Amino acid sequence: SNSCTFAEAVRDCVNPQTEEVDIAVIKTGEEKDTAYRMLDRGAEVFFAHGATRQKINQTIDQPVVDVSRTYLDLVTAFINAKGYSNHIGLSSFGKPTDGVDILENLLDVKVHQFIFTNTSELIRGVETLADKGISVVVGGGISKRTMEARGGTGIINVPRKSSVELAFEDARMIADVRRKEAASGERLRTILEMIDEGVVSVDNCGRLDNYNERAEQILGIRLKHDIGQPSSRLGEKINLIEVISTGKPEIDIFKKVGKSNVFVSSLPIKIDGNTQGAVAILKDSNNIQNMSRKLKESSYSKGFVARYTVADMRHKCKPMKQLLTKAARYANTGATILIRGETGTGKELLAQSIHNLNHRKKQPFVAINCTAIPENLLESELFGHEEGAFTGAKKGGRAGLFEMANGGTIFLDEIADITPAMQAKLLRVIETKEVMRVGGDRYVPVKLHIISSTYKDLYREVQDGYFRADLFYRLAVLKLHIPPLRDRVEDIPVIIESWLKKMCQPGSMPLSQDMVEQLKHHQWKGNVRELTSFIESYFTLLNGSTSDEHLFTDLFQELKEQGALPKSAQFFNVGSGESENTKIQQQDLLKFSGNLKERLEKYEQVIIQEMLRECRFSKKKTAKQLGVSINTLWRKMQQFEHAD
Repeated sequence: SNSCTFAEAVRDCVNPQTEEVDIAVIKTGEEKDTAYRMLDRGAEVFFAHGATRQKINQTIDQPVVDVSRTYLDLVTAFINAKGYSNHIGLSSFGKPTDGVDILENLLDVKVHQFIFTNTSELIRGVETLADKGISVVVGGGISKRTMEARGGTGIINVPRKSSVELAFEDARMIADVRRKEAASGERLRTILEMIDEGVVSVDNCGRLDNYNERAEQILGIRLKHDIGQPSSRLGEKINLIEVISTGKPEIDIFKKVGKSNVFVSSLPIKIDGNTQGAVAILKDSNNIQNMSRKLKESSYSKGFVARYTVADMRHKCKPMKQLLTKAARYANTGATILIRGETGTGKELLAQSIHNLNHRKKQPFVAINCTAIPENLLESELFGHEEGAFTGAKKGGRAGLFEMANGGTIFLDEIADITPAMQAKLLRVIETKEVMRVGGDRYVPVKLHIISSTYKDLYREVQDGYFRADLFYRLAVLKLHIPPLRDRVEDIPVIIESWLKKMCQPGSMPLSQDMVEQLKHHQWKGNVRELTSFIESYFTLLNGSTSDEHLFTDLFQELKEQGALPKSAQFFNVGSGESENTKIQQQDLLKFSGNLKERLEKYEQVIIQEMLRECRFSKKKTAKQLGVSINTLWRKMQQFEHAD
């Protein structure tokens, strides 16, 4: 204020327990600088009146409470002025003061009123009154000082205490609302900055009123200076004006923004049914892909992980060294790899090692044995299914193994045993790099490395008409063959040593050199798996002893007796493509050892084997031809596998 009297009136109403008031009596022209100093000290609301209030209002974007004067305040001022003269000057800001004629009649005075809009007009008006011989003026601090400088008297129109207290109530209410708005705004800004998507909102006139930093990153523009301005720069990128006009949302509209692919969802902001603005959510396609990757990493952490590396493939022979060198070269090509090898040679271990050699090693490794899952469930496992696709389908649907392996590697073990129908579907996945869930109506893109394996000669399977040639060439862009253990006997000691390190105390060796030599001369039709199983059996039965030659001899004799079963009759070498095996089977049937029950079980195994070949490995047709249920056939297959 320009008036000390007004300042004192305000100070008298301050409650120091509830508020802090900064009071300044200023000269003309000091309004702007004083207001900014008060803002720097944390001022929330300003008190002012008359011309001072107008100047502060024009200077800062902060509420200014007007301490208004009542008619009673004016009467009091005129009564005081009448004590000096019946001719009283009155300065009025902006417009004439109402009711002056009534005061003239009531108090029997003559009022000389003049209007001013700035300080110069105010001073000039007071001096004009003095020139006319009027010696008293009612107004503010500047009027008082100007009249007193001319030898007259100035009367301050001081607001009553009730007016000041009312202004304080307004100021407290305004400050409280602004604090709540500030807190709400800060919460909103924090929320917006926590959101991974970009957010932009405008009012009903299309003026930008909110955004987050992510929106600036996606749009590639700075929006700080656009607040409160028409969103013209956003027009070509985000069509919010159209949403305000129609009041209809637009969901996941694809737009190319700079070098980014963006999905934009725009929604109207409606209050009491009227559109009062619009908000746009911007989703960067790269961010969507990252979220998808994290979801898959969640699955990955639940077990889809390659635990083995090349170091786990213990070897000494030259063929294995060449194989692993070739595998390392193949690993980063991204081409499909077909691994061929007998049962137990370590096909999945090699597949995991290849996965851990390439750039996908931190992504999922998903393995599936194509013969271990019933034919009617294999499609759902590989491709996933939508809710309600079939009886027992998971609520909400389920992602298939192809989707779960996206970005990583899928290992299709025993690929030769899948049906022709599944072969066709797998071929489409490889060619199009997309899958459709069972019961679904859209394709899901997948990017993965496909490694498959088989114990059969897959090329012979193609020639015999059991496997699609086009799928074979797609799966076997690169080929690896793991030699059987009998062809690399020099690896047996290092494999034994590796397993014993896992099971024995450091430095202990429960196998003598003679025992190892005997193991090197065994045929190992089950390959490394059979060897490690024998070692584990021997070590378990040692029961803490350092070595036991009799135990070894007994176990090894049992192992050799099991080896009497012809190689061609091994159930899970069915359909290896070696056509001469059929005659060998028929000639060797009488050579089976064991009692009648054991021989019958072996005959049964061969019969099922041959029927599977005749039915092209359709378990459903095989079961029908044999007159048994598919569950019975499946159970017997599992029994034969465990027996081998």
